[in-house]
Amino acid sequence: MNLYEALRQTLPYDIVVLTEDNFEDFREVFDTNREFLVEGYGELIDEKDIFGTIAQLVDGLDPADKYLAAICQDGAAIAAVDLLANSPAKGELYLSFLVVHGDLQGRGFGGEIAEGIVAAAGLTGFTKINLGSFDNTTQFWQKQGFMQTDSKNSDFIAFYRSLT
Repeated sequence: MNLYEALRQTLPYDIVVLTEDNFEDFREVFDTNREFLVEGYGELIDEKDIFGTIAQLVDGLDPADKYLAAICQDGAAIAAVDLLANSPAKGELYLSFLVVHGDLQGRGFGGEIAEGIVAAAGLTGFTKINLGSFDNTTQFWQKQGFMQTDSKNSDFIAFYRSLT
């Protein structure tokens, strides 16, 4: 079972693989989170190529390990996720981002989706989930059972959650 299939089993929403061809259909979830885009990708993010920016892979990563999806309810994106399998190590999952539509934040969608990701990761055999958080989301990740690491990075605060 791949990660998309596992997400479909663990979340009560439609999971749509984001591609360059369908990105505009789900772009609103990113447009309502401009602060996230700037903080995560820098001031120079090109409004015309948000997909190109979020779809980029770090050199050396296998494109088959990238899972970029819109999480939809009634055909509209309520959130989007970017997951990297076997990153930073084999058997680990890196949650690059979980972004909830700006109009829906604070209603529990993020926590529900985070738990669905944890369950999906467990179903697919991952042993650990890693992520980087900005200062304004650290409490959210702690509430989801993630622990802060001792890693120091000027751009984000590193978290993990063991699945074993």
